[in-house]
Amino acid sequence: MNIKHSTKKIIYMIIIMIIITVSLIRYYNLNRSFKVKDAFEKEIYTMNSIVETDENKCNDFEIHPGLTFEITNSEIYEFNKFQEKYNINEIPLDNRCKILEVSLRITNITDLINSIRLNFFEVVGTDWYATLDYNLTYSINEFFYENCREDNLTLALNSKSSFEVKMIYILDKARFSENKFKNLYDEKMYFELTILPVNKLIEFR
Repeated sequence: MNIKHSTKKIIYMIIIMIIITVSLIRYYNLNRSFKVKDAFEKEIYTMNSIVETDENKCNDFEIHPGLTFEITNSEIYEFNKFQEKYNINEIPLDNRCKILEVSLRITNITDLINSIRLNFFEVVGTDWYATLDYNLTYSINEFFYENCREDNLTLALNSKSSFEVKMIYILDKARFSENKFKNLYDEKMYFELTILPVNKLIEFR
């Protein structure tokens, strides 16, 4: 018996089992997340609706009273088109991803300075989600350099002021079926504003 060959075969089988296990864990966690959110009341708004969080918590588990949110536009780019538009070369992108740009207008309707962390806002689909890409979002929003904490994208808004932020999400091919990735332009997408007790979603595609 070829011991060397048997050892390679065992190692190969172990690697396959690890890959399968990791995939199953990711699938379970993703579906568990959607099931948990499905347990809460949903409110779905359309693009250009002005939405308040009310007393509902965002993904950072904080309440943000006195702020309104409006999705004004969205674009999906091939990675090279995005790089050309914003002249971004230092951040590596490749054809395994598409770039989603969501234009979000945030308004402080109070008489006080207000702030919010942008890191936690996610985009969700029927069976997938995407988290904010910190580096790309910071790179293309020049006003961040003076109005936002670089370490966690905390945006400060003066009384009765607004900012329009281009939120960037990487749509990785690994998260989608081949057919769905090819047809992302037709995919329904939602900006998840709050999660509980009311799950507020803004449909923008």
